[in-house]
Amino acid sequence: MCKYVMRNLCILSIFLAALSLSSCTVPLELKLFNNTEHEILVLLHGKEIHIGPGKSEIISSIENSIFSIVTDRGGGNYEIPSIQSSHWFWRGWGPFSKRVFYAQLEEGGNIWLTDPNDNYPVSTFGEQPNGFPIEPST
Repeated sequence: MCKYVMRNLCILSIFLAALSLSSCTVPLELKLFNNTEHEILVLLHGKEIHIGPGKSEIISSIENSIFSIVTDRGGGNYEIPSIQSSHWFWRGWGPFSKRVFYAQLEEGGNIWLTDPNDNYPVSTFGEQPNGFPIEPST
């Protein structure tokens, strides 16, 4: 009985180690807070994400992407710059891990990097890394 349990534990350990070593790269997600007076529509990879005024939504697979934000006043295109790992926040555990960075869209269209511990809406932004705030292009 003891040999059977030990053998199964050994097999399970090998399986878990192989699974963790062969895992895909964890995609980078953006949690975007809409600090405008308008509902926005985020268009990325054929998906539409609606974010109401004063609300946040997660935008998946955002790294190295160009996306659009559309409002009833117009819209713009945004390109996410390379984001240093010091600005990622890990959420979840193991195969359920997510890399997330937080940002806020302002009325003028700029997207500012924020901290997940900030109270939204953020009124004073700290020092921004290269590429931030992101300005829309048309």
